[in-house]
Amino acid sequence: LTVDEINLKELCKDFNPDYAGFSVTSSLFSEALSLAGKLKKDFPKIKIIFGGSHPSIEVENVLKHEFIDFVVKIIHIYNHRE
Repeated sequence: LTVDEINLKELCKDFNPDYAGFSVTSSLFSEALSLAGKLKKDFPKIKIIFGGSHPSIEVENVLKHEFIDFVVKIIHIYNHRE
């Protein structure tokens, strides 16, 4: 599922969310940053959350962007079976 900028803006106008979450891979990081930045500019009260593989390994670098409020880090749980 992809959401373009115009549809996202309309959804936010209609729904008025408190949070917007982005699941981000490294290959889509720049695009997600652009979209999140525009979203925060248009709706400054929305808390922006980045999660996924790229933010999980680059937490500090992701949080350098002032419009990103939270990073959800992936934690893997392994079970050793005998």
